[in-house]
Amino acid sequence: MNDLVLSNKKAVVLLKKSESLLNVTRNILKPSDDQWADFLLRWFKENIEQESSQYPKSKKDLLKITTLYLRWNRLQEVPKELFNLKQLEILELNNNSLSFLPKELGCLKRLRILNLNINNLTKLPAEIVNLNRLELINIKNNKRLELSTEQIDWLNELYRNGCTVTYDKYKFMLGE
Repeated sequence: MNDLVLSNKKAVVLLKKSESLLNVTRNILKPSDDQWADFLLRWFKENIEQESSQYPKSKKDLLKITTLYLRWNRLQEVPKELFNLKQLEILELNNNSLSFLPKELGCLKRLRILNLNINNLTKLPAEIVNLNRLELINIKNNKRLELSTEQIDWLNELYRNGCTVTYDKYKFMLGE
């Protein structure tokens, strides 16, 4: 009987230590969970000139945004934190100076419209093929853009499923 009581006390002590460690871990991780949102709000304020009144001013608004117009801002890059906005359905990045996009673009599973027209893109991230809900994608007027075979197959599949695919027809041969 004494062994059982002693074993029980050891289990309680171990449980309390585990709970304490879990609380410490939660406190360490929690602040960084929304640091990306603070960063993104600052980035909007510092980098967006056109249509700036439509950008969220608070974290609450940022987390609800479904449409983002970042066009005509002379952007040379977009931060990967932008792609934490998992609820985005429309992303307009046209008429900038983007030369690349982060691989995190492929995380925007709800995206229906992606406009990349008139940029300096040389390639698209491989993860773009994860965007299977697209109804419209515009990659036209990116003079140095090269697509992988997988990306061309993906664009063909989108097109066959009713997506409007706008591209430079002299550069790529999609099976239309």
